[in-house]
Amino acid sequence: MDTISFKLTKEQAKLLADASKERGFPSKSEFVRYAIARALEDRLSVKTIEDIEGDKKDGAVTLPIRIGERPSAYIASVIGFLAILLSPVPLYMRLFNEYYLLVVALADITFLYAIYQILKKSPTVSSKYYKVGMFFALIAFIAGSFLK
Repeated sequence: MDTISFKLTKEQAKLLADASKERGFPSKSEFVRYAIARALEDRLSVKTIEDIEGDKKDGAVTLPIRIGERPSAYIASVIGFLAILLSPVPLYMRLFNEYYLLVVALADITFLYAIYQILKKSPTVSSKYYKVGMFFALIAFIAGSFLK
């Protein structure tokens, strides 16, 4: 059984490919959908590390079970770092205004702490901070769209 993160990756890649062919890459709503899917995928990666014992008992086949907790944590961390590094891009693409950048900085700081926690072998704490970071990111999308 594949984890949902693999399905989201293929689904989102198709969405972005179709959007870029039709009318340019990407619209604001497409970017937000893609960013939310990526954040959910990273949080789910952390969550599967957190749930590894229960998944083993249930016979689930997840990435942490296949390759181990530490390699899975490193993969989740790399994805998180990439998201942080790419977070200013929507401002440069003029998808959002400068208020987006101010609020997304809070999300980035929260995601950094979540990454630190997963590397420190605290997936439960990391998962909670990913949720907080996703909340700040959602507020950043709203602030960058509606505040003038």
